Amino acid sequence: MFYEIPLLNWGGFVLINTIMLVSSYCLASRLGQRLSFPALVAASILLYLVQAILSVLLFGVAFKTLNAVTLGVFNGALSIVLLAVFWRYRRPFYTSLGHGMNRLLAEKDRWLYVFLGLLILQVLLNLVKAFVLPVHVWDSFTYHASPAPMWYQLGQIPLQLDVPVTRINGKALGITVLMYWYFIFLKDSVLVNLPQTVMSIVLILVTFAACRQCGVSRGWSLKISTLIYFLPVVLLHSVTTQDHLSINTAFLCALFFMREWAKKGGKGNLLLAGVAIGLMMQFKINAVIYFPILGLAFLYLLWEREKSVRKVFSLKRLGRPVAVLGVVAITVGGYWYGKNLYVYGDVFGRLFAPGERGVYEVYEPIPDKGNQGVLTNLSGGQKSLRVQENAVSSSGAARRFVKTSKFVENLRNFPGRILDARYMFEPDISSVSGFGPQFFIFGLVALVAVIFSLLKRTASFDLYYGIN
Repeated sequence: MFYEIPLLNWGGFVLINTIMLVSSYCLASRLGQRLSFPALVAASILLYLVQAILSVLLFGVAFKTLNAVTLGVFNGALSIVLLAVFWRYRRPFYTSLGHGMNRLLAEKDRWLYVFLGLLILQVLLNLVKAFVLPVHVWDSFTYHASPAPMWYQLGQIPLQLDVPVTRINGKALGITVLMYWYFIFLKDSVLVNLPQTVMSIVLILVTFAACRQCGVSRGWSLKISTLIYFLPVVLLHSVTTQDHLSINTAFLCALFFMREWAKKGGKGNLLLAGVAIGLMMQFKINAVIYFPILGLAFLYLLWEREKSVRKVFSLKRLGRPVAVLGVVAITVGGYWYGKNLYVYGDVFGRLFAPGERGVYEVYEPIPDKGNQGVLTNLSGGQKSLRVQENAVSSSGAARRFVKTSKFVENLRNFPGRILDARYMFEPDISSVSGFGPQFFIFGLVALVAVIFSLLKRTASFDLYYGIN
């Protein structure tokens, strides 16, 4: 428990994370000089997470000296350098926070105060839950959490782990790296659920900033951010070691910073967009599924700014910023893909590697009268089946995509997942859409109202975020 952790460990943890957050805030102030304060804080948190992840990978993979001392000394020294260079660019934190709160309170909307109070209360409650709850999701036991203690025991991050769940070795384990980060200084697992709690706070900030970017008032921006945060899937994932909330929050950040760059210019916003895309790659190996959406969004932004197809596809306006995004994203999140390519010959790892087949251990259903179809493993009574999945040649790319991805299945199941009032909520049930029963009750009515308002031109619609 937390009270058994030595005060020296707590002191080291608080000190190193505080200095990293402050230095990241100074760097973000330099990169996003024209960002709103919520967007600036969100950018600071992203940069802080990137520093933590890359430092663990540096000492775990390259130097193979992964421990609290090396991480503490390195990140402390790096943060001091960042403070020395970028301190003069920092935006006054408490002054900016005070001004923002005064503007919100000036709205004189009693419901706004209710929303703000509920939001603060729920964030605090989720922090407590992340602090108290152990790892409690099935996926976390199988592959999200298990590599972190193995890295701790080994003092390094090997290319492959000797584990029964072989797909661990082909996953992007950025969340697991952050779990290790929140463990190593305390030598206790009390904070391992914290990464997604942090990303849920980023979700609040970037949702507010995106609403303001679309011209929504401060009061309504806060209300919308609160409603997004109170989605059941967000509340559930924010206290787990899953990666779904984190990758989608990073995706929204990438969309936001790309639009900031398109509207206001500044290389810093483009760099921050690349950082967000890199974090997407860190959090989940299938982040590449988002790339076509990001590409179309980027082309739309260029067309919105230039109003000329010829200018949009010019080398200067398209090639250079895409190159910057690519270099930053690969630097931040490319390790897992490069490792998979080196070890398995495929960026997606063992599951799709040419000549390889994903092998899973499953067990025969027990034809028992009282419990039909339950998968059990009885010693000496059941024969383990080696199921060869995805046995498709690398030449059949289209067939492999349909066979191995969830895309077609998701399209078939989409109507049922939208009308999901009958489903219970757990962080690891794929049949739940994430909107919850309230979408069946309120969401469909609201959707009809929005369509009607657009047809009658009584409401505005932001095409960029609306389509994405």
